[in-house]
Amino acid sequence: MASKGIGSILTESFVNRFVGLSQGSNTKVSAASSSSNASLSNGLRLGARLYGTAIQGLNSLISFINLSKSTLETLEKLTDKLINVTERATRIGTSSDARNTLDLEYRKLAGDFKTIVSSTKVGDKNLLNKEGLSKLFTVIGLDEKTSESIADLFAGFLTTTEDKFLASDTVRGGRPLKTPSSAYNTSSSSNDDAAGTFLAATTSVLGAAPSDLTTADINFDGKADIVTLQTAGAIEISVGNGNGTFQASVSYDSGLVLARRVRTADFNNDQVQDLVAQSDTGLSLLLGNINGSFKAGTLIPTGTNLSGLTLLDVNRDNKLDVVTLDTTNDKINVFLGNADGTFKVVLTFVDTGPSDGVSALDMNGDGNIDLVTTSGSTNMGFFAGNGNGTFEAGMTTAVTGTITNATAGDFNNDSTPDLMALDTNGFVMYRQGNGDGTFKAEVSSYVTGDIPSTGVAADVNNDGSLDFIASADLNFTHVLLGNGDGSFKIAVDYDVGATPRSVSLTDVTGDGVLDIVTATSAGFATLEGVPGANARGLSRSLKEFDSLFSVDRNIRTRPNAYQILADLKGLRSQIETNKRALDEATVIVGENVKLIRAAGFAFLEAADSVTSADKADQVALLLQAQIRQNAGAALSQAENLEPITVAALTLSNESFTS
Repeated sequence: MASKGIGSILTESFVNRFVGLSQGSNTKVSAASSSSNASLSNGLRLGARLYGTAIQGLNSLISFINLSKSTLETLEKLTDKLINVTERATRIGTSSDARNTLDLEYRKLAGDFKTIVSSTKVGDKNLLNKEGLSKLFTVIGLDEKTSESIADLFAGFLTTTEDKFLASDTVRGGRPLKTPSSAYNTSSSSNDDAAGTFLAATTSVLGAAPSDLTTADINFDGKADIVTLQTAGAIEISVGNGNGTFQASVSYDSGLVLARRVRTADFNNDQVQDLVAQSDTGLSLLLGNINGSFKAGTLIPTGTNLSGLTLLDVNRDNKLDVVTLDTTNDKINVFLGNADGTFKVVLTFVDTGPSDGVSALDMNGDGNIDLVTTSGSTNMGFFAGNGNGTFEAGMTTAVTGTITNATAGDFNNDSTPDLMALDTNGFVMYRQGNGDGTFKAEVSSYVTGDIPSTGVAADVNNDGSLDFIASADLNFTHVLLGNGDGSFKIAVDYDVGATPRSVSLTDVTGDGVLDIVTATSAGFATLEGVPGANARGLSRSLKEFDSLFSVDRNIRTRPNAYQILADLKGLRSQIETNKRALDEATVIVGENVKLIRAAGFAFLEAADSVTSADKADQVALLLQAQIRQNAGAALSQAENLEPITVAALTLSNESFTS
């Protein structure tokens, strides 16, 4: 660390301040020659006394640091217990009753954790986060704005911007989402050029070209697997090895022909992934086994010319439902789930036209899931959900271009859903939401060059803003990094092979960074995400871990336990990092104590040796020599001598202006 030399601190002006204080003035003396022998000596003695006050403050700060570290060590032990309980809940052989018991133990430990965090304070200053600690340091005179060593210390202390979600969120009626890579960064990487970029594609060849693709952890080994659907009806499972490679695919017959879409979810509440596939004429449900295999498909007739497949809980009964589009009769079909792998009577609603795609999200802020349909024309339909499985009559929104699909998400960080729409003319278009199911008239278009077919939104570069990834009809997957205000950078194109189709995001390499998986005519292509400079530590401060221990987080199911286990391991890593930062802080403060002690003795010795002929600049040189002789390695903290002196004056109810 480059620090200020002692000579730049102990100047004639610096000595004059103490002279002024000895004369009862709150301003420095204008000229050293006006100082008498007595006033100069008294000023130096006052300086020595102030340095004694500073040492008291620094010793108090060390006590606070030790308290912080001791608390972190207690929290570390609690976290280890939480990890142990959660790991037991992830095991296949753990029964539902046992998981419920483990969940009660988890909640008790979580309550202890939150109590300790909230009570570790000095006044209003929390000793476990950067803001509280930095205030204490500033009171003593160690300010990160003036001290490089303190700035370096807090740069390594993990307390970044609060996010109401920790590392995973849940969708109503669905499984917990895959832990995103945004859970594994130590700070915003918006200036990190590597984040949001991808390596060249690697191709996994399958027996036939898939019509659709999705990703999930099918066998609950904590590694991403790939699920592909062939037009002839075969569903292939490619189990991931966790390093970007996959085992030979295993095929299951869906019983469908002209199969179009496939999704994974738990339809019978046995905590095991099931499969649902869609063709032009019906659905096929394949219930999963605990070993990652699947039972024979059950056909569910639904009509003709089906399109669009969305899984959600439309009636808020905590049971997964299915929404499809009937393009022949311009209908929206809603299959209400029974949570046992069967469905109630189908509810139908009149569509605004023959639609091809459907997106689901609360678009009007009433807490109910709404639907947005796209028709391959210049119109979009909006259907406000009532929360009971029914929807209001559709409203039509005119759009520019020919829209085949749309993805909902908050792309401008205003807490209101927007849309990214795919245009067959070779564009991706952004429409800002008004929060009532309508959209602003302005449209921002981004060129893809080829015809985009599917898209997905996620934060791939960990800057806190949604990005958009689209596959297209030629050889490319397009990545548009969001700026957080509804605008996007120019699309970056990645060659993934012939005829890209659906696209999905997951971490296939196990490095905590999102990768892109795209279905192609050969099988599927993987674009491995490049870790940014800050890609690993969990980016949340201890005060923000209420979301990890909130009432809606539980380990009563294996998927939930896996999600929370990832968060807990990140939490433990953060605690270890912050403990190391506090160890470094103890060293820094200790060095400043040595420096201030040496300065105090130097001022006393100078006070005893000054004569009427001495000028302040000569005394300053004497002080420099004596401090250098007595401070040793602590001279690396010389830049802190003056701000600590100012703080000591404040603590002594004295003040001066420079």
